[in-house]
Amino acid sequence: MEPAGSAQFVPLDLSGVNNYNVAELPEGVLSANAYALRGAFLRGEQQLWGLPFRCGGGEPPDRKDLQGLKGREGQSDGNDLFVLREAAELKLREPIRARYVLFLHAADFPERRLREDGLYARPIRGTTELGDEAGRYVLHYEDGTSHAIPIRRRMEISQLGVSMGESSFGCVPHAMPRARPETSESIRSGGAPDTAWGESQSRVTADFGHPLAYHWIYALENPRPEARIRSLGFLPGSGAILLFAVTHTEEAEHPLRLLPRAKFALRTEAGAKPPELAIDRGRIISVRPAFDYPGAEEWERSYALKPPSLSSERWIVEYAAHPRARIYGSERWPHGLPASELALEAGVTVIPERARPVTLHVRERGASSPAAKTAVRLHIHGEQGETIVPLNRHRRPNGEWFEDYGADCTEKGHFTTYIDGRAELRLPIGSVYVEITKGFEYVPIRRRFEISEETDVLAIELERGLDWRSRGWVTADTHVHFLSPQTALLQGKAEDLHMVHLLASQWGELFSNIGDFDGETTVGAKDAAGRGPYLVRVGTENRQAVLGHLSLLGYDGDMIMPLCTGGPMESALGDALEATMLTWAAKGREQDALVVLPHFPSPRGEEAAVYIAGLADAVEVCAWSCPHGGISAYSLSEWYRFLNCGYLLPVVGGTDKMSAGAAAGRLRTYSRLAGGAAASESFSNDEWKASVRGGETFVTVGPLLAFSVQGQPMGSRIDIGGNSNSNSNSNSDSNGNNIGKPSSSNVLEVRWEAASVTLPMTRVELVQGGEAVVRQEFSGVRAGTFSGSWQVSVSEPTWFALRIWGCQEGQTEAITAHSSPILVSVEGRTCLNAVDAASIMEQVEGALTFYETLATRPPEADYLRMRGALANACDELRRRCFEEGQHN
Repeated sequence: MEPAGSAQFVPLDLSGVNNYNVAELPEGVLSANAYALRGAFLRGEQQLWGLPFRCGGGEPPDRKDLQGLKGREGQSDGNDLFVLREAAELKLREPIRARYVLFLHAADFPERRLREDGLYARPIRGTTELGDEAGRYVLHYEDGTSHAIPIRRRMEISQLGVSMGESSFGCVPHAMPRARPETSESIRSGGAPDTAWGESQSRVTADFGHPLAYHWIYALENPRPEARIRSLGFLPGSGAILLFAVTHTEEAEHPLRLLPRAKFALRTEAGAKPPELAIDRGRIISVRPAFDYPGAEEWERSYALKPPSLSSERWIVEYAAHPRARIYGSERWPHGLPASELALEAGVTVIPERARPVTLHVRERGASSPAAKTAVRLHIHGEQGETIVPLNRHRRPNGEWFEDYGADCTEKGHFTTYIDGRAELRLPIGSVYVEITKGFEYVPIRRRFEISEETDVLAIELERGLDWRSRGWVTADTHVHFLSPQTALLQGKAEDLHMVHLLASQWGELFSNIGDFDGETTVGAKDAAGRGPYLVRVGTENRQAVLGHLSLLGYDGDMIMPLCTGGPMESALGDALEATMLTWAAKGREQDALVVLPHFPSPRGEEAAVYIAGLADAVEVCAWSCPHGGISAYSLSEWYRFLNCGYLLPVVGGTDKMSAGAAAGRLRTYSRLAGGAAASESFSNDEWKASVRGGETFVTVGPLLAFSVQGQPMGSRIDIGGNSNSNSNSNSDSNGNNIGKPSSSNVLEVRWEAASVTLPMTRVELVQGGEAVVRQEFSGVRAGTFSGSWQVSVSEPTWFALRIWGCQEGQTEAITAHSSPILVSVEGRTCLNAVDAASIMEQVEGALTFYETLATRPPEADYLRMRGALANACDELRRRCFEEGQHN
């Protein structure tokens, strides 16, 4: 929809006084640069900045406003360009009154004033010759007086093409900037992107028609608006001026000065299409469905991070416009409604201007200093659901893959941002709705605040509801991509993630975070030993599309390569299979990497061989659904297969965050440091890796847990009738103490604790051999801290783990936390489930088949070496089955 130009402006017709025809323009009239642009000169009727201009070359008008041009060069009916190079007077047919006379014009390119050495001659005025007088315009009044205005370069006029940083101070380019969708948004809507991805992220552009053919609009303010103007005069200066059109108005406001951005909520019929709106003297920035958030009292009772619904009948319209602008709609306001009268319209709610400067200050309750601050995840919206963000944050963050990796989050359509504890805001007078979260141990806040003309600061205290860190536990996200290390550190602090593992990797020809890896630096460390309360370490995710992925965390030395191999979709087209997961895992062990099987079990291939070969340190389960959608049941079921065969590995949680559409730490790892509470205040990368290898870990999307069997922690091995140790590589527990022999009665005592301040729990289960054998159910959904104990009899090798279920009110119950297992052997025998063992062997054999038949082969010696390692892993499991008497 293109609205008509403002009726308050009357264009003057220059068709009878143009002195050149663009198609026949002699070369010497303009500079060579200007002459080359003649095909881009504006022609005919134009609507520029919502104002009507009548350029040459259009249909002949019914009347002429100018009787003649004194002192002009000869003209013909075909002339369509007015080049002013000598004194001239444009006499009007009838005198006019005008507050502003607007000129659509441009200056020819100036000659460069260069010295012999190539430097610019003094005075240096830039490439546009700032302040150089291109000429003078003269208003001749009916009473015989005149008023002359100097037309200076880069002030009242500028040249046809300008360099970056040489914009004009007193006139505007003819093309008003407009909003445009970013590239992915264009594709989703079925359109074709009009620019490259990077440029589209600004969401703003100006359509000049030609990158250099700038026409400039200058609004000359008449010092005597009550006097009638009989003619317009021109006095020459330096170079030529191209005058394309003139229009005038009696409006009092400056015609080119817009108001700040504004918004209103528009109600339509439910289910209606987005309203088609346009504005004559400004731009519609966006028309989007409104977010429906809970009302005032319900907001403070609703749970944190609850996503809004999209309204089917309310739309938030954002625009920037002149005070006299009119808004047009295809169905509503077809003749235009003054934007200043929107508040009077039924179904329209004007959203107050965000005019009050306010500083948000968040600190932890009980902090030692009033100036102390704590990093948090922040959301603010206004009465109509409009998003409000700090001054240095995206108003519309981009949640697409690899498109925006800043300090914002768009998870499930709920816009949040990460701040260090302070934020500068512009808030509307009235109610604003604030949400603040910080991981899983702080009580989330949802509050309404009233902003007045006196509000300068919003001071908010965050309460720690749980303190697992004081018990020696630290948190981590083992799988984050694309963020810079410092942005990862900010998000880690705001999510109360003590360790963020940022993984460099490859996607075809795309490489990420390569320059952030050095094999030694731990970002956030406070001392030479690399210790700190919040840390970021850059590792790698090494990947093959069929065989699988491997995360190598916190290792030292050179980057383990190739990052990806074997061709699409992980490495480049045509790449040979130059490494296997077993190869990468062995290299990782050599460089002290924590070897993790990420987003287990996908891709479901060679990770089985790494697992049974004893080269992995942990299994990473995933929660690729929404934050409270729970831990993947498929991921857990696959892990249980290996536990059922006696392969004990601790569990870790990672998000595989690759966009602003996912929050770091939405699924996270809790691991207990060997030094307990003292170590947790400041720890190192090496100490964190040791805590995971020790096995005392759990994963969660909210609830926290503690779990032991016969007093032994998660990750332990208990032997009934034999010796016990804490894991497959040690004969001691996580504190270095030998584990004693449990009761000879084979009745084991299980103790558990479960706590949550963010996500209610519905039940706690004891998992034995993959099946829930005991449970504690809660009436309704409950937050708080609970504990208990069970007695279980064991006669065969098995394993135990604690599993917590929960959900927000009205949601479907899901697994929300899971412990690492405790393995129980009987007289030295570990569990070995024949069905699961067969499926594991089948998987390894499948990986071997791919390697032998379809994979693009490396040199023969490398091929044979890697094939042998893969075959050996399968043989190892066969050997175990044979020894256990399971020959089938």
